[in-house]
Amino acid sequence: MRRARALLLGLCLLIPAGVLARGQDAAEADIHHPPPPSLAGRLLVASPGMAPNLFSGTVVLVCSHDASGGFGFIVNRRAGKVEATEDRKGLDGVPLELGGPVGNTLLFLLMKADDAPADAMRVAGRFAIGNPEPYFADAVGHPSPNPSLLVAGYSGWGAGQMEEEIARGDWIVVDADDDLIFDASDEAKWLQALKRKGLDL
Repeated sequence: MRRARALLLGLCLLIPAGVLARGQDAAEADIHHPPPPSLAGRLLVASPGMAPNLFSGTVVLVCSHDASGGFGFIVNRRAGKVEATEDRKGLDGVPLELGGPVGNTLLFLLMKADDAPADAMRVAGRFAIGNPEPYFADAVGHPSPNPSLLVAGYSGWGAGQMEEEIARGDWIVVDADDDLIFDASDEAKWLQALKRKGLDL
């Protein structure tokens, strides 16, 4: 559990500070303007018009967002299954999502807040991020009966970057819910999220 706390603490400290920041000028908020409303706990849905890239067709759960930047996890990009290692025997064969291009050797468990252990990082009071190893320790290759997603890596934004991408039309902001994140298939999540904004492709 010490490793879990260290991973989550490092994630909280590094990403909002601007792991992907574009320089000191971008990281300094204008004190004369109020900070943007936090999008933590909401979804960024890739616009159908987004230029082809890693995020095309993705749905991202924003886990932290403030004036210094933010981070989240892609929730509909399957990366295969975990292969057992000496310290990850309990995760062998568990489906794995690509959470983003940063730190993709790190594994995180995204789950409902009600199902999470006390030391998990809460997201908008509804979701939580935890270390998957102890969570799957007794399952040995079988997913937990509670809805969850195992993700590798994360997606990060520097100060003002998320807001600029939204204003440019790259992302559509959609309310998150458990069914879309944990129950819908990866192939269906993007289309279902767009339909909630009246876009039927």
